[in-house]
Amino acid sequence: MPLILIISGLLYALAVFRLMNGLERARLVFETARSAGAGGALPELGIVIAARNEADSLPALLAALEAQDYPAGRLTIVLVDDGSSDGTSDTADRLAPTRHGFRCLRVDLDPEQGSPKKAALAAGIDAVQAPFVLLTDADTVPPPCWARGMAAALAGGCPVVAGYSPGAPRRGLVGWIAGAWDLGTAILAGGFVGSGQVVHLTGRNWGFARSLYAAAGGYDGLERALSGDDTLLAQKFARHAPPRFWGFTLAPELQVPTRPPAGMKQFLSGQLRHVATGIRFTPRALSLAAGAFVLFSLLWLALVTLPWSPWGAAGGIAVGLKLVTDTVAFAVGSAAAGQRPAPISSPVFSLLHLLCFPLLQLAGILLPFNWKGRRSR
Repeated sequence: MPLILIISGLLYALAVFRLMNGLERARLVFETARSAGAGGALPELGIVIAARNEADSLPALLAALEAQDYPAGRLTIVLVDDGSSDGTSDTADRLAPTRHGFRCLRVDLDPEQGSPKKAALAAGIDAVQAPFVLLTDADTVPPPCWARGMAAALAGGCPVVAGYSPGAPRRGLVGWIAGAWDLGTAILAGGFVGSGQVVHLTGRNWGFARSLYAAAGGYDGLERALSGDDTLLAQKFARHAPPRFWGFTLAPELQVPTRPPAGMKQFLSGQLRHVATGIRFTPRALSLAAGAFVLFSLLWLALVTLPWSPWGAAGGIAVGLKLVTDTVAFAVGSAAAGQRPAPISSPVFSLLHLLCFPLLQLAGILLPFNWKGRRSR
C-alpha cells in the first residue's frame, strides 16, 4: 500500500506537469493564430447567447456587446430566449444593440422532449450566417476587445478557440472557492486541449468555425443531456478537428467575467451539473475521467488516513506531491491570467479540492440536479 500511494502521488505530479505543458502549447497556438488573423480584415462573426429568466442580467450583457470593438456591419448578435417567464425577450428588445446587428428569438421546448438550452443554442447558431460563431452566457460581461481577439484567432487558423471566464466580483468564502475552482478548471481545460484531449470546456467564452459545427452535426445526438452544452459539443468537434490545433487563452484582455454563485448551494448545484455530464463523455474522455477518479480516490485515502495509518509517511509524500504540483500550476495559471493569489491560498484549496472532488464526482453521477427549475433525469 505505501508504494501504491507514492506512485499515485508521482502519477498526479506527472499528469499536472503534462497539462501545464499542454496549456502553454494551446496558448502558443492561440497567439500565433491571433497574430496571423489580426493582419487582415476581421471576418463576419456571430455571437449567440441562450438566456432563461435573465432579464436582470441583460442590461450589462447587451451594453458590453454594444461596446465590442468590431467593424460595424460585420458582427451579428443573436439572443435566444429559452422559455423565460420574466420578460427576458422584452428586455432584450428594449435594450437591443444598434451598432451591431441584433436578433432576438424565442424557443419553448418541453424538457421531456430534450435539452431546452441545446435547442436554443442550435436555433441561434442556425440563425447566424457568418463563418465564425462565439458563444457566451447571459450573465457575463465580455470586455470590448473580446470579439476582435477571438475572431482574429479563428480567422488565423484555429477551428476552435476558448478562454477563461472568472466569477466577478469575488466576495467571502464562496467567492474564494468559486474563483479558485474557475481558475483550476480553466487550467485543466487548456491543458487537456493542448495535450490533444477534450475533457472540459467552459461555454461562457468560446467559439468555432461554423463549417466545423456543420461537419460535426451540431447538437444532434446530445438532445437528451440536460447539461454539457459546451463540453459534449466540443468532444464532437474533436472527431473532426484535432484539439492540438485549437487555441486556448487565459489572457486578461480576453477573459469574460461572469456573475459568481450567490451561495454555496448554488455553487455545488452548478458543479454537480457539470460533473453529471461525464456519463455522456466519449469513451476516450470517459476513460480519462475514470482514471482521474481512481487517482483522486487513492490520494483521498492517503489524506484521510494520515493520522493513524501505518503508511502515514507514504500518504504524506503522496499528498505533498499534490500540494506542490497544484501550487506550481496555480502560480503559472494565475500569472498568465493576471491574478495574484495569496501564497497560502493554493495549497489550502488543493487540500479542499482533494477532500471534496471524489465525493462530488460520485454525487454528480448518482444524484439528479436542478438547473433553472429543470430537473435532470
